Amino acid sequence: MKHNDGWQPCPRCESNKVKQISRSMMMFAIWCLGIIFLLVGIILWFLLPIAGILFLAAPFALFAPRMNQCKDCNYSWAAKKQKA
Repeated sequence: MKHNDGWQPCPRCESNKVKQISRSMMMFAIWCLGIIFLLVGIILWFLLPIAGILFLAAPFALFAPRMNQCKDCNYSWAAKKQKA
């Protein structure tokens, strides 16, 4: 059975328990990390520029390739679209 959405079994352990991490979820995670750096940056001021960089870089996650993650071994890899 072929999948055209980038799904494939884990290349490390060959498990079929694979979840896809969407681009919007990656962007949300980067923004959350930026918020954490911003809050910690109130006390440790040198972390504030890192928070700014994370906020500015988060939208670029929309252009990153989709990621697959194995639920058994936690291995992550870039999903590749297969030609039909």
